[in-house]
Amino acid sequence: EMDNHMSDRDDSCYDHAEAAFSDDEEDVNSKGKKREFRFHPIKESVVDITPFLEQLDESLKDKILLLQKGSDTEAQCEAMQEIVDQVLEEDFDQEQLSVLASCLQELFKAHFRGEVLPEEITEESLEESVGKPLYLIFRNLCQMQEDNSGFSVLLDLLSELYQKQPKIGY
Repeated sequence: EMDNHMSDRDDSCYDHAEAAFSDDEEDVNSKGKKREFRFHPIKESVVDITPFLEQLDESLKDKILLLQKGSDTEAQCEAMQEIVDQVLEEDFDQEQLSVLASCLQELFKAHFRGEVLPEEITEESLEESVGKPLYLIFRNLCQMQEDNSGFSVLLDLLSELYQKQPKIGY
């Protein structure tokens, strides 16, 4: 005969402390000082891509550094187009795609925050919203024929980027 009594259960896995809620207005830390919870913006830190750069071919490394040092969006877009052009060259080592994607993901972290589309959609605001260096990959892809060998290379680069930053979509 089976004994199914609630009193037989193992009480060691149950916490007998009562649930307690903290005050919304204030919180006192362990030293008795009141802590204030206010919004503190996160400081943008300088992105260190050195470990990735060391794994890139010299010419690609130089282009990534140009992209990183680009003083404005136009300069960054020019550097990004040079990177895309190099990726599309026949002798490009596709083993570099993952490292390149890591560099781009780090450099463009700010692009993945907030909204892509502007609040007020005009032709100019739309163009500005996708005028960032990251979107050059998509622009090149859209202008290519699917049977172009570079098409799959750019898709591979986007796939690597997506694995590191799913917000990129594609």
